[in-house]
Amino acid sequence: MSISKVGAYAFYNHPNLERVVVSVPVIEEFAFQGSTKLETVDLISDSAVTINTNAFASCSGLEHLIVRSLTRSSLAATSALIGSPIAIEDGGIYVPADLLDSYKSATNWSAYANNIYPLDEYPRANFDTISDSWSDIFSNSNYATDYAVKDTKTLELTDGTKIKMDLAAFNTDVKADNSGTAKMTWICHGIPFTHRMNASKNTTSGGYDASEMPSYLVSDILSKFPTEVRSHVVSVKKYHRSKSPTDEILTSNLEIFLLSHHEVFGTTTHEDSGPVYSTLFPSQSSLVKYDASCSANFWWLRSARSASNFRCVGGSGGEGGSSANSACGVVFGFCTD
Repeated sequence: MSISKVGAYAFYNHPNLERVVVSVPVIEEFAFQGSTKLETVDLISDSAVTINTNAFASCSGLEHLIVRSLTRSSLAATSALIGSPIAIEDGGIYVPADLLDSYKSATNWSAYANNIYPLDEYPRANFDTISDSWSDIFSNSNYATDYAVKDTKTLELTDGTKIKMDLAAFNTDVKADNSGTAKMTWICHGIPFTHRMNASKNTTSGGYDASEMPSYLVSDILSKFPTEVRSHVVSVKKYHRSKSPTDEILTSNLEIFLLSHHEVFGTTTHEDSGPVYSTLFPSQSSLVKYDASCSANFWWLRSARSASNFRCVGGSGGEGGSSANSACGVVFGFCTD
């Protein structure tokens, strides 16, 4: 008996699958959704495979998808891989080398173009786009041409926590001492931590500066930067809006920071000063960030929204607000020289 497909929901939420090797031409919708221990899928069919909607959605451990077909396979929807490390560029799709460009430009596959690799690169252990060490990055006088906005580099804290950082801008953020602009601005690729703004649910009094967040960022994150990075972090001017006790735009000098509404959304509704990281956040879909389980989540912005709420970005990419004592995502940035 030959098997022509992996049926819909066949391994839905399977608790123990770690590796799958199949030769069928069709993976039906929801076939492996929610199989959180699944790390590797190897599609060994010589003929094209059709991967249907949500086939591997919410497979939060899926780092490697190998597609060996001699003609390009089809991806019915980008949701087939949503909620997996592959979807946030922390995993790889491996295809025959002569089909690499075809996959990178094909419908739905193109959403994952940055992490489609030739078969001979399986398995990759590092999905950073910058291979240089942090020390080499800082000593490179051609940094603005050798690297590009949206390049990524993993920052490993002294406690072993690994955080992928996006290169957000060159020569953009003004240094706190007014000596010019910082060479590079870096922002979290995902949501590595969650933390409240204030212990009290209903207060934003004093705005960002008076909240718990600045001290949390310094004591719990910046203090754990490796020396080679910490020594190059510079303090920059950052703007944020306070709603209580007065409604005004405040300026702070910060070495590590959350993002403002203006920096993310590019509007002047709430803050009218500072940079806009438009290449990193070109559309609402690019504002959706994922936590360690590859689930979309809310993440804090730097400004108060009201006397009781701070601004945040929702799980669908829209701007909103949350009570100050909510444990929303901490998406931090820092600047280096």
